[in-house]
Amino acid sequence: MNQLCIKQGALGCEQFIYADPTMNGGGPFFIEEFLSTKSILNKFNATDSIMEMCCGLGAMGYYLAKKLNLNKIEFVDIDPEAAAGINYNKEFLDIETNFHLSSAFTKYKGGQVDLIILNPPHVTLESEFKQIAEETPEWFPSNSAKQANRSRLILIDKDFAFHKDFCKNASSFLTLNGQIAFLENEKYIPHSKIEAELGDNFSYDFIQNSDIEGYYLLIATKKD
Repeated sequence: MNQLCIKQGALGCEQFIYADPTMNGGGPFFIEEFLSTKSILNKFNATDSIMEMCCGLGAMGYYLAKKLNLNKIEFVDIDPEAAAGINYNKEFLDIETNFHLSSAFTKYKGGQVDLIILNPPHVTLESEFKQIAEETPEWFPSNSAKQANRSRLILIDKDFAFHKDFCKNASSFLTLNGQIAFLENEKYIPHSKIEAELGDNFSYDFIQNSDIEGYYLLIATKKD
Protein backbone atom coordinates (compact mmCIF):
# COMPACT_ATOMS: atom_id res chain seq x y z
CA MET A 1 0.00 0.00 0.00
CA ASN A 2 1.37 3.42 -0.95
CA GLN A 3 1.75 5.78 1.98
CA LEU A 4 3.38 9.06 2.89
CA CYS A 5 3.93 11.30 5.86
CA ILE A 6 3.10 15.00 5.82
CA LYS A 7 3.14 17.82 8.36
CA GLN A 8 -0.24 19.43 8.97
CA GLY A 9 1.22 22.95 8.98
CA ALA A 10 -1.06 25.35 10.81
CA LEU A 11 -2.59 22.54 12.85
CA GLY A 12 0.82 21.88 14.38
CA CYS A 13 0.44 18.12 14.22
CA GLU A 14 2.56 15.86 12.06
CA GLN A 15 0.47 13.07 10.57
CA PHE A 16 0.84 9.92 8.54
CA ILE A 17 -1.61 9.64 5.66
CA TYR A 18 -2.34 7.10 2.95
CA ALA A 19 -2.07 7.86 -0.74
CA ASP A 20 -5.35 5.94 -1.02
CA PRO A 21 -7.90 8.56 0.21
CA THR A 22 -10.41 5.93 1.28
CA MET A 23 -8.12 5.03 4.19
CA ASN A 24 -7.81 8.60 5.48
CA GLY A 25 -11.44 9.26 6.37
CA GLY A 26 -12.75 12.68 7.36
CA GLY A 27 -10.38 13.34 10.26
CA PRO A 28 -8.21 16.07 8.66
CA PHE A 29 -11.34 17.83 7.35
CA PHE A 30 -13.05 17.86 10.76
CA ILE A 31 -9.86 19.00 12.49
CA GLU A 32 -9.63 21.98 10.20
CA GLU A 33 -13.32 22.90 10.22
CA PHE A 34 -14.17 22.21 13.88
CA LEU A 35 -11.52 20.84 16.22
CA SER A 36 -8.83 23.45 15.58
CA THR A 37 -11.17 26.18 16.87
CA LYS A 38 -10.22 27.33 20.38
CA SER A 39 -13.83 27.84 21.46
CA ILE A 40 -14.58 24.21 20.59
CA LEU A 41 -11.42 22.84 22.20
CA ASN A 42 -12.50 24.60 25.40
CA LYS A 43 -15.73 22.58 25.45
CA PHE A 44 -13.87 19.30 26.07
CA ASN A 45 -13.24 18.38 29.72
CA ALA A 46 -10.96 15.37 29.14
CA THR A 47 -7.88 15.29 31.36
CA ASP A 48 -6.41 11.82 30.82
CA SER A 49 -7.78 9.68 27.99
CA ILE A 50 -9.54 9.68 24.64
CA MET A 51 -11.01 7.07 22.29
CA GLU A 52 -11.37 7.54 18.57
CA MET A 53 -14.08 5.19 17.30
CA CYS A 54 -14.08 4.39 13.55
CA CYS A 55 -10.58 5.80 13.71
CA GLY A 56 -9.07 5.18 10.28
CA LEU A 57 -5.58 6.68 10.51
CA GLY A 58 -6.42 8.20 13.90
CA ALA A 59 -5.99 11.86 12.98
CA MET A 60 -8.60 13.24 15.38
CA GLY A 61 -7.51 11.07 18.30
CA TYR A 62 -3.85 12.03 17.95
CA TYR A 63 -4.68 15.68 17.36
CA LEU A 64 -6.92 16.06 20.42
CA ALA A 65 -4.57 14.04 22.63
CA LYS A 66 -1.85 16.54 21.79
CA LYS A 67 -4.02 19.65 22.13
CA LEU A 68 -5.61 18.51 25.43
CA ASN A 69 -2.38 17.07 26.91
CA LEU A 70 -3.85 13.61 27.40
CA ASN A 71 -1.99 10.48 28.46
CA LYS A 72 -3.74 7.64 26.65
CA ILE A 73 -5.53 6.97 23.36
CA GLU A 74 -7.74 4.00 22.52
CA PHE A 75 -8.33 3.54 18.78
CA VAL A 76 -11.20 1.38 17.48
CA ASP A 77 -11.96 0.38 13.90
CA ILE A 78 -13.52 -2.56 12.08
CA ASP A 79 -10.90 -2.35 9.29
CA PRO A 80 -7.67 -4.25 10.13
CA GLU A 81 -5.69 -2.07 7.70
CA ALA A 82 -6.30 0.93 9.97
CA ALA A 83 -3.78 -0.51 12.44
CA ALA A 84 -0.86 0.34 10.12
CA GLY A 85 -1.57 4.07 10.25
CA ILE A 86 -2.16 4.00 14.00
CA ASN A 87 1.13 2.21 14.67
CA TYR A 88 3.07 4.61 12.46
CA ASN A 89 1.58 7.77 13.91
CA LYS A 90 2.24 6.84 17.53
CA GLU A 91 5.96 7.36 16.90
CA PHE A 92 5.29 11.11 16.86
CA LEU A 93 3.80 11.36 20.36
CA ASP A 94 4.88 10.04 23.74
CA ILE A 95 1.42 8.74 24.61
CA GLU A 96 0.12 5.28 25.49
CA THR A 97 -1.71 4.03 22.40
CA ASN A 98 -3.84 0.92 21.83
CA PHE A 99 -5.67 -0.32 18.73
CA HIS A 100 -8.80 -2.51 18.95
CA LEU A 101 -10.23 -4.32 15.93
CA SER A 102 -13.92 -4.00 16.70
CA SER A 103 -17.30 -2.87 15.43
CA ALA A 104 -18.39 -0.38 18.10
CA PHE A 105 -17.62 -2.03 21.47
CA THR A 106 -18.21 -5.68 20.51
CA LYS A 107 -14.52 -6.65 20.82
CA TYR A 108 -13.16 -3.64 22.65
CA LYS A 109 -10.78 -4.68 25.46
CA GLY A 110 -9.78 -1.31 26.90
CA GLY A 111 -11.08 0.65 29.86
CA GLN A 112 -13.14 3.79 30.30
CA VAL A 113 -12.08 7.08 28.72
CA ASP A 114 -12.85 10.76 29.28
CA LEU A 115 -13.79 11.48 25.67
CA ILE A 116 -14.95 9.44 22.68
CA ILE A 117 -14.70 11.14 19.30
CA LEU A 118 -16.06 9.66 16.10
CA ASN A 119 -16.92 10.35 12.49
CA PRO A 120 -18.86 7.13 11.90
CA PRO A 121 -20.52 5.84 8.73
CA HIS A 122 -23.17 8.49 8.25
CA VAL A 123 -25.62 7.43 5.58
CA THR A 124 -28.15 4.65 6.06
CA LEU A 125 -29.30 4.00 2.49
CA GLU A 126 -27.56 2.62 -0.60
CA SER A 127 -29.05 5.48 -2.65
CA GLU A 128 -27.42 8.05 -0.36
CA PHE A 129 -24.08 6.29 -0.64
CA LYS A 130 -24.28 6.29 -4.45
CA GLN A 131 -25.08 10.00 -4.48
CA ILE A 132 -22.11 10.91 -2.29
CA ALA A 133 -19.76 8.58 -4.19
CA GLU A 134 -20.78 10.19 -7.47
CA GLU A 135 -20.39 13.73 -6.12
CA THR A 136 -16.99 13.08 -4.47
CA PRO A 137 -15.19 10.33 -6.45
CA GLU A 138 -11.85 11.51 -5.09
CA TRP A 139 -12.99 10.44 -1.61
CA PHE A 140 -14.92 7.34 -2.56
CA PRO A 141 -13.36 5.83 -5.70
CA SER A 142 -14.87 2.67 -7.12
CA ASN A 143 -12.28 1.66 -9.71
CA SER A 144 -11.66 -1.62 -7.91
CA ALA A 145 -13.77 -4.01 -5.86
CA LYS A 146 -11.53 -3.47 -2.82
CA GLN A 147 -11.93 0.29 -2.94
CA ALA A 148 -15.68 0.03 -3.47
CA ASN A 149 -16.05 -2.28 -0.48
CA ARG A 150 -13.95 0.01 1.72
CA SER A 151 -16.00 3.02 0.64
CA ARG A 152 -19.16 1.25 1.79
CA LEU A 153 -17.50 0.28 5.06
CA ILE A 154 -16.62 3.92 5.71
CA LEU A 155 -19.91 5.48 4.68
CA ILE A 156 -22.91 3.15 5.09
CA ASP A 157 -24.56 2.39 8.43
CA LYS A 158 -27.37 0.18 7.17
CA ASP A 159 -30.58 0.63 9.17
CA PHE A 160 -28.69 2.86 11.63
CA ALA A 161 -27.38 -0.36 13.21
CA PHE A 162 -23.91 0.87 14.17
CA HIS A 163 -25.26 4.02 15.80
CA LYS A 164 -27.82 2.05 17.79
CA ASP A 165 -25.19 -0.40 19.01
CA PHE A 166 -22.73 2.35 19.87
CA CYS A 167 -25.25 4.53 21.70
CA LYS A 168 -26.62 1.57 23.69
CA ASN A 169 -23.21 0.85 25.23
CA ALA A 170 -21.24 4.09 25.11
CA SER A 171 -22.06 5.32 28.61
CA SER A 172 -20.41 2.25 30.14
CA PHE A 173 -17.08 3.18 28.56
CA LEU A 174 -17.05 6.79 29.76
CA THR A 175 -15.65 8.15 33.00
CA LEU A 176 -17.71 10.43 35.26
CA ASN A 177 -18.92 13.41 33.18
CA GLY A 178 -17.29 11.84 30.13
CA GLN A 179 -18.13 13.15 26.68
CA ILE A 180 -18.90 11.87 23.19
CA ALA A 181 -18.20 14.05 20.15
CA PHE A 182 -20.06 13.06 16.97
CA LEU A 183 -18.97 14.62 13.68
CA GLU A 184 -21.67 13.95 11.09
CA ASN A 185 -24.00 15.47 8.49
CA GLU A 186 -27.47 16.72 9.38
CA LYS A 187 -28.79 15.88 5.90
CA TYR A 188 -28.30 12.15 6.42
CA ILE A 189 -28.33 11.65 10.19
CA PRO A 190 -30.06 14.46 12.11
CA HIS A 191 -28.48 15.13 15.49
CA SER A 192 -31.89 14.66 17.11
CA LYS A 193 -31.80 11.02 16.02
CA ILE A 194 -28.54 10.46 17.91
CA GLU A 195 -29.87 12.26 20.98
CA ALA A 196 -32.93 10.01 20.96
CA GLU A 197 -30.69 6.91 20.98
CA LEU A 198 -28.42 8.18 23.77
CA GLY A 199 -31.31 9.42 25.88
CA ASP A 200 -31.67 11.63 28.93
CA ASN A 201 -28.46 10.51 30.65
CA PHE A 202 -26.57 13.05 28.56
CA SER A 203 -26.70 16.80 28.01
CA TYR A 204 -26.11 18.05 24.46
CA ASP A 205 -24.27 20.83 22.65
CA PHE A 206 -25.01 21.05 18.91
CA ILE A 207 -22.59 23.05 16.75
CA GLN A 208 -22.75 23.72 13.02
CA ASN A 209 -20.26 25.47 10.76
CA SER A 210 -22.15 27.85 8.49
CA ASP A 211 -19.45 27.54 5.79
CA ILE A 212 -19.90 23.80 5.25
CA GLU A 213 -23.42 22.64 4.47
CA GLY A 214 -24.87 20.03 6.79
CA TYR A 215 -21.82 19.04 8.81
CA TYR A 216 -22.03 19.31 12.58
CA LEU A 217 -20.38 18.54 15.88
CA LEU A 218 -22.62 17.11 18.59
CA ILE A 219 -21.04 16.95 22.06
CA ALA A 220 -22.89 14.69 24.48
CA THR A 221 -21.81 15.01 28.13
CA LYS A 222 -22.62 12.23 30.57
CA LYS A 223 -24.67 13.44 33.54
CA ASP A 224 -23.74 12.64 37.16
